[in-house]
Amino acid sequence: MKKVLKWLFFGFIALIVISVIFAPDLTPEEQKAFEEKQKAEELAKVEEKIDEAVLAPYDKATYPKLLAKYGSRIDEVEQHRKIAATKAAMHDDCTEVWASELSEDSTIDNLRYFVDCKDAGRFEFTEQQLKDENAVAVANSETKYDEAKLTQECFDLIKAEIDSTAKLTLHEIAGTVTMVNKNSGRFQVKTDFEVTNAFGVETEYTGMCLFGKDIPSEFEIFER
Repeated sequence: MKKVLKWLFFGFIALIVISVIFAPDLTPEEQKAFEEKQKAEELAKVEEKIDEAVLAPYDKATYPKLLAKYGSRIDEVEQHRKIAATKAAMHDDCTEVWASELSEDSTIDNLRYFVDCKDAGRFEFTEQQLKDENAVAVANSETKYDEAKLTQECFDLIKAEIDSTAKLTLHEIAGTVTMVNKNSGRFQVKTDFEVTNAFGVETEYTGMCLFGKDIPSEFEIFER
C-alpha cells in the first residue's frame, strides 16, 4: 500500500511538471492583460482597507480655514489624500485606514499629509513622495534611531538637572524603557531614578526624554 501511495505521489508531481513545461506561452498582449488583472485584484484588496468616509472631501462649512488657505490647490489635495491612504494601506501592518488628512505642517507650496492606520500607527508623506509611484510607505514607528546614544543622552540630561551635592541612582537597565512612538515617530526614553539629598532623604523620580529627527528634544522629570 505504501508503494502504491508513493508512486501516486510521484505521478502527481510529474503531471504538474509536464503541465508547466508544455503550457502554452502567453502572447505579449495576454501577458500584459494578465499583469493588469493581477494589479487590479491587488488594488481592490488594498482599497477594501479604506472606508469611503475617510476620503470625504473637505467642504467650506466644515473646513472654512483650510479651504481659504488651500482652495487654489484643493483638487490636488483631495487626489493626494487618496494616494496617501492607498500607499499606507499597502503596508503589511496596516489593516484599516482610519484617517488621511492634510497636515498642519503644510504650506501652499509644500503640501504634507498624514495617514493613521489600525495596528501600523501613523504614516507621513510629502507631496513629492506621493508623486513618486515607486515610493514605499514607511510607518513612523519604523523610524531608525541610535538607541544607545539617545538613551545615554537622556541620562546626561538627568545628571545635569540634579544638584551635584545629591546622590543620584539611575536604573539604567531594569528601570529604563525605550520605544518609537507609533504616531509621532519620536524616540522615547522613560527611566526611573532616585535622588538622595545631603540629609539622607530619598525621592523617587521618573525622567522622560523625547527625540525627533528634525525637531528639538524634550525633557521632563516628575515624582513617582
